[in-house]
Amino acid sequence: MNCITASQHNVPVVFISGDRAAIEEAKILIPNIEYAIVKYGLSEEAIELTKQSPTLSLSSKEACNLINNKAKDAMKKIKEIKPIKISSPYELMVKYKEKQYDDNLLKSNKNAKRINDLTVQVEEDDFFKLQF
Repeated sequence: MNCITASQHNVPVVFISGDRAAIEEAKILIPNIEYAIVKYGLSEEAIELTKQSPTLSLSSKEACNLINNKAKDAMKKIKEIKPIKISSPYELMVKYKEKQYDDNLLKSNKNAKRINDLTVQVEEDDFFKLQF
């Protein structure tokens, strides 16, 4: 969502830091994005059992150094990476863990529709009107 928000202001996204999954998603939209992987998710199964997502993370010092170095590299790419362009209508699909949250969205947005017990879809012509 941040990449698309930036693109709405004609700003290219040249850098991302986060977990491996976030990086992989960003690379789909921006193949030559510079990135710093600072943590790794360890187990999808553990989420179901513990409602927590175990991760292996770099130390704060290592993460800061990596982010600093990669951000500097990213600034060298600022002219070669263009803002991504996605045209309207914009569609957002949100899957909630508890039904009460999707009920709130359905009540607050006339464009929201239920897909199943935990999933709601919203379609808007204005990106900034999307809410979840």
